[in-house]
Amino acid sequence: MAAGALPALAQMVGFLSLPLSPTWLVVQDRPDDAKRVLYQIRGGVPPGDASATGRKNDVVETELQEIRDEHELAKKGHGVTLWHMWRHMAGLRRAMILGCGLWAASQLA
Repeated sequence: MAAGALPALAQMVGFLSLPLSPTWLVVQDRPDDAKRVLYQIRGGVPPGDASATGRKNDVVETELQEIRDEHELAKKGHGVTLWHMWRHMAGLRRAMILGCGLWAASQLA
């Protein structure tokens, strides 16, 4: 019986090593920490590094700006709709297609 708890325990320990959400950090007015986490997640080179050039750095800067923009819209009371996110956030769109596709495949199998 205890063997069934091992995967859950391993997952719980794994969660402890996850970084904080960049979105949460921006909402908490910690944009520098959000940028650091995005560089960690996306594998870019942090600013100030001698080799801080390349496409991944542009992706991180773009994503951080999107998070800031969405937060500013939310503060003004403008809700961000699912349709808006679907159209303007390619990463979210890919994640939703993958997640829904896996769900559908698991139900059909």
